[in-house]
Amino acid sequence: MLKMRRIGFLVIGALVMGACGGGEAGPEGPAGERGEDGAPGERGDPGERGEAGPEGAPGPEGPAGPAGKDAVEADARLAPLFWTFAGGARAFANRWHDTELDVECTPQETGPAEPGGHRCLPTFRAVDPPATFALPDCSGDRVESWTDVDYLRQKGSGDFFRRDVQAPAAYFKSGTGECIPVDPSADLYTWAQIPPSTFAAATLAP
Repeated sequence: MLKMRRIGFLVIGALVMGACGGGEAGPEGPAGERGEDGAPGERGDPGERGEAGPEGAPGPEGPAGPAGKDAVEADARLAPLFWTFAGGARAFANRWHDTELDVECTPQETGPAEPGGHRCLPTFRAVDPPATFALPDCSGDRVESWTDVDYLRQKGSGDFFRRDVQAPAAYFKSGTGECIPVDPSADLYTWAQIPPSTFAAATLAP
């Protein structure tokens, strides 16, 4: 009996040793299915702000905007004149250059020659009706000696005259209607009558 127990222990020990022996590893089994993603972690603190990049080049200049309601603007004929000061300031001089007549002018009423009209008038001298004329019968253009202005406006009628050429002869109409020759050595000029439409028209508006 004791002998048989000993034999049994030997058999069991051999089996255990056989099971624990270093046999070759079997092939790797297939990968299991991917598990579910874990919950996201807490958001980290924001990083420090980076330094500003270099300033870009300026863009092209845009088109000029429309002129304001009260802006002083030139047109095809009239150009505004400005005072320019030593410090660089500029101010509208309330005068215009009439490029067609090549004179300075200011907007004024044209008077009886054009009732209710307004035009840009140059500097003129207000004169009485003429007494000296270019023709022997005291007719034709009026003759005057003024040289400080180029335009006249006759009192009463409001007619305009422009200095023309030096008069080769002149005749004074006396109170009795006689036409008397004037000393030809006098510096006299003929003055031709011109219509108000010679000057640039203007409209006064708010």
